[in-house]
This record gives sequence, structure tokens and C-alpha cells, in this order.
Amino acid sequence: NPIKRKELMDLARELKIEDSVIWYPFLQKSQLEFLLKESDVLVTAPSTDGTSVTVLEAMKLGIPVVSSTTLGSSSWIFDGVTGFTFGVGDEDGCVNALSRALEMKHYNVIENAKRLVEAKAKWPEVANPLISLIQSLTH
Repeated sequence: NPIKRKELMDLARELKIEDSVIWYPFLQKSQLEFLLKESDVLVTAPSTDGTSVTVLEAMKLGIPVVSSTTLGSSSWIFDGVTGFTFGVGDEDGCVNALSRALEMKHYNVIENAKRLVEAKAKWPEVANPLISLIQSLTH
């Protein structure tokens, strides 16, 4: 059962972090890169399979990723090696993974993630065509 945006906004308010959370619609690649570069960490919590272009872009840019463990994310995010993971729907696990991502020295994790994305995804060679395709389908 996916959490709706309003529920997430209510949770952010309840946790008193609403001033630190910004909700964005679909962004252009340059806007996404700008926001990622300004971020300390990317958290994604899909309940279904699939790998987000945003996750790969964050990894390429050296932003630590915290992700739920789906089949797709398990191909990219190896806990403590290329990112930080938690079980699908495991809120405490998400908090723990986020804490680890924010507290530890990320250098090895970041470098491992960059190398994996560049080698396995042939990033950035496929990024621009893929992003263009997604944009054409959503507009």
C-alpha cells in the first residue's frame, strides 16, 4: 500500500522536518543534477522492482544512496559497499540505513558506487538518451 504524498507531508510535519523537505515535480536533467549535488544523501523506498534513473545519477555524482531492497535495487545497491539498504516497508531499517549513510565516512562507498555505475550501466553514455526517452513519454 503506497504512502500518499499528503501522508508523507504529514509525517514530515510530525517529525518536525518539514522545513528540510522540498517536494518537486518531474525535473529536467540539469535541475536534477543541481539538486543532487546539493544533497547529502538520496533515499528511495520503492516497494516494487525497478531501478530509478535518479538512483544511478546520484551514484554517478557521488551522492550516497539509501534504498529499499527490491530485485532492481539489489543489482546496484550493496549494503555498506555501494550504498545502504533496508527491507521493503521497514521504517526502522530505513532510519538505520539513513543514519549509517549520514554518520560514516562515505569515500569508499561513493567511489565503489561511481565505478559500478560507470562500468555496468555505461553511464553517462546511456543517461542522456534514456532521460530524453522518459521525458518524451511523460510530456
